[in-house]
Parts: sequence; structure tokens; C-alpha cells
Amino acid sequence: MQSLRTGLRVLLQFERNRRDFSVTEIAIRTGLGKSQVSKILCALVDSGLLVQDPETRSYAVGVRTFALGSRFTSFDGLCQAATPIMRDLLQRTRHSVRLSVPYRDKSLYLIGLEGPLFMDTGWHSGSSVAMAAASAGRVMMAYETPARRAHLLGLAVPQLTPHTVVERTALERLVADAQENGWSIQRHEVVVGLGVISVPLFSGEPQAVGALSLAFPSHSVG
Repeated sequence: MQSLRTGLRVLLQFERNRRDFSVTEIAIRTGLGKSQVSKILCALVDSGLLVQDPETRSYAVGVRTFALGSRFTSFDGLCQAATPIMRDLLQRTRHSVRLSVPYRDKSLYLIGLEGPLFMDTGWHSGSSVAMAAASAGRVMMAYETPARRAHLLGLAVPQLTPHTVVERTALERLVADAQENGWSIQRHEVVVGLGVISVPLFSGEPQAVGALSLAFPSHSVG
């Protein structure tokens, strides 16, 4: 069981929003020895979960990991319910639509449908960010319990752009506004030039189970 947990520690390093990692980088991040990490990576390559670049010798997510992960979006009830609504929003607005869900202490960008007015932001399905840093996370936080909301507001928020709101008092106000309005909007905070408006999704409970977001070039919407 311990060896399985160790292998998972290595595999889960690939959750980060990067293409590939070296043995040394993973050893530093996990605190494991390079020899042990190398053996685990080789086993993961043999299974098809990872691939190794023959020139750089770095490792990246393999197609089998994608196949495994796609089973979630194929069968999850929220994903199935949200997808036709997302398609309709894309058709009516021509802007990109995203589905995000709470994942531990972060907002996880789960599904994205790109519209003809698509703006490449570098954020893709599987990316995650501190809940308070993005409109999707803020609108989900608005419907959390007071204790959970206070916990999330107490976490550090990365300064993604010069416009990212990171000060707690200001974030508390933004979350309170999201609760009052039923939506949250931000501009230039995650990517300069990008605007995002998000609304919460519910499934019979007071807490939001996800958020739908419309992402648009900020200049295109007044």
C-alpha cells in the first residue's frame, strides 16, 4: 500500500498546469530520491499513463491518462446536465463557455467549449486556481458555509496579473456581491484582456456544486 501511495504522489505531480517534468523536478517536489522517482516514472510509462520525450528525457501525461480522465466527464451527472446548456450559450453568444467545480481548496476548470470569439488564455481543461482568484470560484464561495468561506478567504491568492484582487477585505466584498447578485464578473484578473462572468450551479443543496462561466475579450463587452 505504501508503494502505491508513493507512485500516486509522483503521478499527481502532473496535475500542475505544465506540459512536462524532469526526474529532478519531481524528486524535489515529492522529496523522494531520484532513483526511486525514475523507477516509478518508468512503470508509469510502461502503463501508458505517461510518455517520455526521447530528446529531453522529460515526462508528460500520456493518452491513457486522458482516456481514464475522460470517463469522468462522460458519466458525471453535472457534466451531462451542463453540456447542452453550454452549447446553447456558445451558440447564442459566440463566446467561450466553461464549467468549473470545487476541487479541494481550488476551482477546477473541468470542461470548456470554445466559441468563434475565442481568446487563447493558456488556461485549459484540468487547470485549477485558488477559489478566490477567479469569478467561478468566487461565485461558488458565495454559497459555501460561513466557516468554509472564511477558510477559503484565508488562503493565499496568486497575483496572476497586475489586476488580480488579492487583498482579503476586497475579496470578501466581491464574494458578498456574488451572493447578493447571483453572479460574479471580473476583468483582466486571470489574463489581461479577458473578461469572465460566472453563475453558480446547484443540485438540491444550498452549496454550489459548480459554476458556468462565459469568457470573452474584455473590449467586446461593455
